[in-house]
Amino acid sequence: MIETLFGLAQTGHVNAKGMPNPLQLALTASEFSDVIVFRRQPPSVQRVVFNALAPIARRRGYRATYPSISRTTLAPRTQSARVS
Repeated sequence: MIETLFGLAQTGHVNAKGMPNPLQLALTASEFSDVIVFRRQPPSVQRVVFNALAPIARRRGYRATYPSISRTTLAPRTQSARVS
């Protein structure tokens, strides 16, 4: 989840306050509901709203995670030099 949100910020897909598009948030919140609950609305309201927005977001091309902004893509680890 953190990797996705930081990757979106790094690639400029957030607003001036650092928040992704509401459709992106709906997918991210749904995908990672076991580790995050936003504090603004009660969890029951969040589930209803995010479950309603998630299909719209998917149809518009949003995804819960993006391999292209994964740390393994943006900053791959280099192989350590082997000592013989």
